[in-house]
Formats: sequence, C-alpha cells, structure tokens
Amino acid sequence: MRIPLLLSCLMLLTVTALAEDDHPLSQLQELIDGANDDSIITVTRGRYVGPTSLLITQRAKLTLDCEIGTEILVDDVNQHVVAISASSAITIDGALLRHVKPLTEYQCHGNVVNVEGCTGVTISNCDINGCGAIGVSVEGCTGVAIVDSFVHENTFNAFYLRSSSDIDILRDMITDNANIMQAYQVENLKLSDNEMSRNGGYWETKDAQPGIKKSAQKPRHRPQKDAPLPDQSEEKP
Repeated sequence: MRIPLLLSCLMLLTVTALAEDDHPLSQLQELIDGANDDSIITVTRGRYVGPTSLLITQRAKLTLDCEIGTEILVDDVNQHVVAISASSAITIDGALLRHVKPLTEYQCHGNVVNVEGCTGVTISNCDINGCGAIGVSVEGCTGVAIVDSFVHENTFNAFYLRSSSDIDILRDMITDNANIMQAYQVENLKLSDNEMSRNGGYWETKDAQPGIKKSAQKPRHRPQKDAPLPDQSEEKP
C-alpha cells in the first residue's frame, strides 16, 4: 500500500514551490500515525519543520520513501530529529535529517536518528547532517542497517551502539565527526565499504598522535645484557 503525501492542490502544481517552502512536520507525523502497518509513504520533496521529533512508535513494516530534496528538520536541538521505538521493519530512505540551527560544540543535545527497542530498521540514502550529539544512536535493537548514507559533522559520535546485535554500517561516507563510534555490548557488528575521513577523537589531547608508542621501560621478560645464562650442563632426567 503506497500513500502519497499531498500537501495541497496548489502546491502540487509546481515542484519548485514544494522545494522552497517550509511545511509543518506535524503534517508528516499525522500521515505516519494514520497509515496502516505494511505501508509505503511517499514523501513529496520539501522542508518539513517542527518543534519536536518525528516519532515512529509501535509500528511494523512502514517505509518512508522520500523524494530527492526532502528535508526533515527539528527546531529544538534538545530533541531527536527522528525517534524510532518499539517497532519492526521500518525504513527511512532518501531524506536529509538535521536540526534547523545545528550546534557546533558538543552539549547533551538531541541525536539525529534515535532507535530504541526495535527489530529490522534501515536508514538508507540519507544525509545525516551534523547537528546532533550523535548521528545514529541504537540501543536494545536487533538488525539495524545504516547504508549508502552521508553521516557528517556530529559533535560527539557518528554512531552510538549499546546492547544490540546484527548491526550493519555499509557503504557510508563518514566524515568530520568528533568521533566515529562508541559501542558497548554489541554482537555481530559489520562495517564494510565505508569511506571515513577527518573524524577526530573527542577525548584526545592536543598532542595526541596515533600509533605504537615505544615504552621507555624494558619489558620484564627480556634478560639484562650482562645477566648470566641458565646452567644447561646438567643432564635431563
């Protein structure tokens, strides 16, 4: 079942007007809430702006198929942009996701995509635009995939994973984030074919350099230069 997002007869007359004007995020929220499970919602291009998160809660087999040029934006930086919880088989494809006015320094503010207690969530072909503390946060989930997406300029982590399994991060461009990832109690994590560049370390010191550091102290197992060799003259029993 495919449900088009019809904004108004006047707006449908011109694609340009849809791309330039802001539309209330509540309109998209109402469409999600009113759709049956096992539905594909086609989101017409444009900017969907609201004060609070776009919520997908206790849903199954729901797809947001966003046309090129779709932006989902949240005003309040302390809110997640998209929050998915207690749901299964959810897909968001083709959207730009960010806060309206992103913060440039880390604070305890909202994430871009927050997924909790879900099974089978896919974020694909999305621009997860640097605004949240975390680009994609996953907790208590099984089977989450972030694929073919651009995850950039998040002020704490690109990804935060906790108590989850079967996580795929594939073919993503991951750039200019404060950290790439934090992961705790995660099983079957797959990272493949990603391009990662210019990601920092939030906790690093200014003089931190990657690589092996040669210890100034000699290893304990290494004998001293003038130490006597063990007596090997005795016959073995």
